[in-house]
Amino acid sequence: MTKLFGAGAILFACVVLTFATVSKQPDKSEGQSCKGAVDNPTPQVRITTPKDGALVRGSSIPVEIETKDFEFAYDKATTPGTPTEPPEKYGLVPQEPNSGHVHVYLARYLSQGQVKPEKFFMVKNFVMPNRASFAVEDVEPGKYRLLVELVQHDHTPRIKHHPRDWPSLDMVTITVKKK
Repeated sequence: MTKLFGAGAILFACVVLTFATVSKQPDKSEGQSCKGAVDNPTPQVRITTPKDGALVRGSSIPVEIETKDFEFAYDKATTPGTPTEPPEKYGLVPQEPNSGHVHVYLARYLSQGQVKPEKFFMVKNFVMPNRASFAVEDVEPGKYRLLVELVQHDHTPRIKHHPRDWPSLDMVTITVKKK
């Protein structure tokens, strides 16, 4: 009985050691996570046009953004989803540090400060390595929140360099009126 117990203990120890070796997670101190390399430093994006509180006349909102510590790589983005389906490979592609693409969201303010998402698209071209200009078209009069976010190639949020870093997004509030 003792020999059986001893053999069982040795077998158990071997299984535990094998599992521990196979399932070793990446060392966070090496700038790795289970989703790929973390950003270093955390990239930033800023909406330069329109300014927060701006009044826009007409149905087209001209937008300009600047990025810092970010390589725009729309061509590496996985296939976008639809309003009811997530993007292809959503959450499955390891992050490439400081590289990805830009999501743009426009939400209308409702009563009691609530917002209703109205438009979503991805910036497809950068004018320079860190600047992009585009327009949000066919916007009805009203008060809106415009948000831009730097995302990974699989459309998920970025893995920041440090948890206290500001997220890779910017937003402004604008009012749209008829021309």
